[in-house]
Amino acid sequence: MVHLVYCDNKENVLENILKGDKTMIIRAAAGRKIPHSRVFEGDQLYLMKKGSGLISAVSTVKGVQNHVKLSEEELNDVLDNNQDKLNLTEKQKKRWHKKCMCLVEISDVKEITPLAFDRQGNMDDWLIIEKIEDVVVGTSIPYNYDNSKFKKQIKRTVSNRTVLYLIYSFYLIRFQIIIIFYFLPVEFYTHLDL
Repeated sequence: MVHLVYCDNKENVLENILKGDKTMIIRAAAGRKIPHSRVFEGDQLYLMKKGSGLISAVSTVKGVQNHVKLSEEELNDVLDNNQDKLNLTEKQKKRWHKKCMCLVEISDVKEITPLAFDRQGNMDDWLIIEKIEDVVVGTSIPYNYDNSKFKKQIKRTVSNRTVLYLIYSFYLIRFQIIIIFYFLPVEFYTHLDL
């Protein structure tokens, strides 16, 4: 998949990524939110400085860490263990101090000829798209929010209909066995030890 990531303009996130001072991007919230569980090793990330309207860099996902329901201690450990890659300021540490966290390590960061971003309505700061042309002025298509939705997990429960079917099958088989024995000649089952 291809992702478009807004980089905070006040904290110079994009500049730090381009200099190599920052090799990991963080997104965190109180509950699971995009890109959590939706970004994978090998995916392409296009980077854009927030407010610029220009997509100006591309990178490859090197690794992903998804965390949920972190305790205070676990949360601090995750941030501390990855600080050398995240390079977070104190302000950013407070901002991303949330229980559900997605850490995306990136590599092969390259500046590209800036592409004009076609903003559509209320978009998130992380977009999941098929190809970058889908959000570039002149080639864009209406944004498909289905890519950003979490898939509902199917609960594997047994319905009443299934239970009734199993009971019916059990009694049907039992009835068939009784019928078979009823019509068999007496000689067949008199020597059986029943």
